[in-house]
Amino acid sequence: MPQALSEGYDPATVVCVTDDKAHYYPGSPSFATKLTADRATRRLLGIQVLGAGAVDKMVDIAVTGIAAGMTVDDFDTLDFAYAPPFSTAIHPFTQAC
Repeated sequence: MPQALSEGYDPATVVCVTDDKAHYYPGSPSFATKLTADRATRRLLGIQVLGAGAVDKMVDIAVTGIAAGMTVDDFDTLDFAYAPPFSTAIHPFTQAC
Protein backbone atom coordinates (compact mmCIF):
# COMPACT_ATOMS: atom_id res chain seq x y z
CA MET A 1 0.00 0.00 0.00
CA PRO A 2 2.85 2.48 0.48
CA GLN A 3 3.51 2.33 -3.26
CA ALA A 4 -0.15 3.04 -4.06
CA LEU A 5 -0.10 6.01 -1.67
CA SER A 6 3.09 7.36 -3.24
CA GLU A 7 1.41 7.17 -6.66
CA GLY A 8 -1.49 9.32 -5.45
CA TYR A 9 -4.07 6.59 -4.87
CA ASP A 10 -6.24 6.17 -1.79
CA PRO A 11 -5.94 2.39 -1.46
CA ALA A 12 -8.45 0.06 0.13
CA THR A 13 -7.90 -3.65 0.60
CA VAL A 14 -10.08 -6.67 1.12
CA VAL A 15 -9.04 -10.16 2.14
CA CYS A 16 -11.30 -13.13 1.61
CA VAL A 17 -11.00 -16.89 1.79
CA THR A 18 -12.82 -18.79 -0.94
CA ASP A 19 -13.08 -22.34 -2.23
CA ASP A 20 -10.87 -23.08 -5.20
CA LYS A 21 -13.48 -25.41 -6.68
CA ALA A 22 -16.91 -26.69 -5.67
CA HIS A 23 -16.76 -27.37 -1.92
CA TYR A 24 -18.32 -30.80 -2.28
CA TYR A 25 -15.71 -31.90 -4.81
CA PRO A 26 -13.06 -34.24 -3.33
CA GLY A 27 -9.84 -32.49 -2.43
CA SER A 28 -11.17 -28.99 -2.96
CA PRO A 29 -8.73 -26.57 -1.32
CA SER A 30 -9.36 -22.96 -0.47
CA PHE A 31 -7.18 -19.92 -0.88
CA ALA A 32 -6.88 -16.42 0.52
CA THR A 33 -7.08 -13.47 -1.83
CA LYS A 34 -6.09 -9.89 -1.05
CA LEU A 35 -7.22 -7.24 -3.52
CA THR A 36 -6.17 -3.60 -3.45
CA ALA A 37 -8.17 -0.92 -5.25
CA ASP A 38 -8.41 2.86 -5.28
CA ARG A 39 -11.27 4.11 -3.09
CA ALA A 40 -12.29 6.97 -5.37
CA THR A 41 -12.16 5.29 -8.77
CA ARG A 42 -12.53 1.65 -7.61
CA ARG A 43 -9.71 0.83 -10.06
CA LEU A 44 -8.00 -2.48 -9.32
CA LEU A 45 -4.39 -1.88 -8.25
CA GLY A 46 -3.07 -5.22 -7.04
CA ILE A 47 -3.61 -8.79 -5.89
CA GLN A 48 -1.99 -11.35 -3.64
CA VAL A 49 -3.18 -14.96 -3.51
CA LEU A 50 -2.10 -17.72 -1.16
CA GLY A 51 -3.15 -21.33 -1.51
CA ALA A 52 -2.58 -24.69 -3.12
CA GLY A 53 -5.02 -24.26 -6.00
CA ALA A 54 -5.12 -22.22 -9.18
CA VAL A 55 -3.58 -19.06 -7.77
CA ASP A 56 -1.92 -18.36 -11.11
CA LYS A 57 -5.32 -18.05 -12.79
CA MET A 58 -6.42 -15.52 -10.16
CA VAL A 59 -3.29 -13.45 -10.72
CA ASP A 60 -3.66 -13.66 -14.51
CA ILE A 61 -7.21 -12.31 -14.26
CA ALA A 62 -6.04 -9.43 -12.07
CA VAL A 63 -3.06 -8.58 -14.29
CA THR A 64 -5.34 -8.39 -17.31
CA GLY A 65 -7.75 -6.15 -15.43
CA ILE A 66 -4.98 -3.89 -14.14
CA ALA A 67 -3.51 -3.53 -17.63
CA ALA A 68 -6.96 -2.64 -18.98
CA GLY A 69 -7.67 -0.13 -16.18
CA MET A 70 -10.68 -2.10 -14.94
CA THR A 71 -12.54 -1.36 -11.74
CA VAL A 72 -13.55 -4.03 -9.26
CA ASP A 73 -17.13 -3.57 -10.50
CA ASP A 74 -16.16 -4.43 -14.09
CA PHE A 75 -15.45 -8.04 -13.09
CA ASP A 76 -19.09 -8.67 -12.08
CA THR A 77 -20.18 -8.91 -15.71
CA LEU A 78 -17.45 -11.29 -16.89
CA ASP A 79 -18.47 -14.89 -17.52
CA PHE A 80 -15.63 -17.02 -16.14
CA ALA A 81 -15.38 -20.73 -16.95
CA TYR A 82 -17.24 -23.01 -14.56
CA ALA A 83 -17.09 -26.72 -13.87
CA PRO A 84 -17.09 -28.19 -10.35
CA PRO A 85 -13.63 -29.78 -10.64
CA PHE A 86 -12.11 -26.46 -11.74
CA SER A 87 -14.01 -23.55 -10.18
CA THR A 88 -17.01 -22.50 -8.14
CA ALA A 89 -20.28 -21.30 -9.68
CA ILE A 90 -19.40 -17.73 -8.70
CA HIS A 91 -15.71 -17.41 -9.53
CA PRO A 92 -13.44 -16.76 -6.53
CA PHE A 93 -12.07 -13.62 -8.21
CA THR A 94 -15.58 -12.22 -8.57
CA GLN A 95 -16.27 -13.08 -4.92
CA ALA A 96 -13.19 -11.11 -3.88
CA CYS A 97 -14.27 -8.11 -5.97
